[in-house]
Amino acid sequence: MRKELIEKLQMPKRTVLNRNIPKKQFYEQAELSNKEKELIKDDIESVYLLSICRQDTLNVPKYVDEDLHYEEIYWVFVSLKSTKHFEKVCKTIHRAFPNPVVLVCSNAGQDIAVSTGHKRLNQNVSSKSVVEELSLSPFIDPYSHDEGTARFIERLNFRSLSHQNLYIFYEDISKATEASQIISIIGSYPRSEQSLLDSTRVIKEINLNLKELLRLKKEHNDQTDFGEKMNIYMNIKQVEAKKEQLLNQLKELC
Repeated sequence: MRKELIEKLQMPKRTVLNRNIPKKQFYEQAELSNKEKELIKDDIESVYLLSICRQDTLNVPKYVDEDLHYEEIYWVFVSLKSTKHFEKVCKTIHRAFPNPVVLVCSNAGQDIAVSTGHKRLNQNVSSKSVVEELSLSPFIDPYSHDEGTARFIERLNFRSLSHQNLYIFYEDISKATEASQIISIIGSYPRSEQSLLDSTRVIKEINLNLKELLRLKKEHNDQTDFGEKMNIYMNIKQVEAKKEQLLNQLKELC
């Protein structure tokens, strides 16, 4: 799986390591909590450092300012025993590395999910970095002929990514990953750069919409007054109508 993925994404040979990282190394070197160490022990089969992207290996300039240090980007491949705590595993692995990580997780069925998270320097401890909000893709078959999945994988191909500098290189991966939520929503993926940006905005609106729906439905279930219950019901219908509008926007963008 790892070798095939390296080839499919056309990772330059100078960047490729495909080297095992013993789980013991996380316990000894990474500043992880006991719960995070247990998570690595129980949920992860193996960890491999697939690739290191640097100025000298990728021929892409580094990007450094007072908040951001994008001198190296790690591609990390994790084989999971279980996907039950998938998001927690992703957060743990991202925290364990000082540099920005493109995390590729494989489940028992050989489907993969991609995770990214920008990092900035900790203002209190300059030698440490802080992980920002993660972007997570759904689990997909990387060899699927499904059009949406194929477009997403093509977006991750090294030849499709910006080579302006390492920050923008990583941002391209992050945007592509964030937009991949569309695959699980409507089974498609944006065709162009502009539609990718627009669809990411719509996805954020849909996520807010779904949270509001959950809140209203709970409020509706808890309400005992018939009149108030009807008011909440009408609000639910309005939010559901808005969701349909947003879904139609997504379909138009793809």
